[in-house]
Amino acid sequence: MTAERVAANQAKIEAVQQLIRTADWDQMKPAAEALTKLDLDAEQSKRASALYDIADLATFYRGAIGRGLATLNTGSTFDYVEGLPVIVVEVSPEMLAIQFNKRTRSFTVDDMPPRLTEKITSFALSPERPDAIAGQALYRLIHPKWRVEYRDDTFAQLAAIDGQLEQVDTAMLQQVAKELFSE
Repeated sequence: MTAERVAANQAKIEAVQQLIRTADWDQMKPAAEALTKLDLDAEQSKRASALYDIADLATFYRGAIGRGLATLNTGSTFDYVEGLPVIVVEVSPEMLAIQFNKRTRSFTVDDMPPRLTEKITSFALSPERPDAIAGQALYRLIHPKWRVEYRDDTFAQLAAIDGQLEQVDTAMLQQVAKELFSE
């Protein structure tokens, strides 16, 4: 492989890393997938695969938010946290309005608090599944509002599922995630 090809591939890897860092949910997975189809050297191939896994798991979790929202109807109730029931005022694939303590709060998918996101995804995805744990950890890591708050916890969650995801090099995934988000 020529030095020019390696450099060109490295630029494409950097572009995908930037899409992930900036939480470009629509572009990161397709760009990472395209990266895995390139003729890469061994090191670049391992990194491209890890970037794809990061984008795939994070978008899988983000998709579970939408699937969880789809299970809700206006007027239905659920416990936001134990002992705090909420009423669904309005719901769509992109937003949720809930009422509690006689106040209505609206959230888009991207500005939902972490605990609400966890609750909504639990309607569509078992939170104990290794892919759900990894997806949640990576989603939190990528999400610009939560990144710093959850960084250490995220790396611990990823370490806890080490080796539990089929066809995912979890050690490489952890290494690349740390390189991308250890600030």
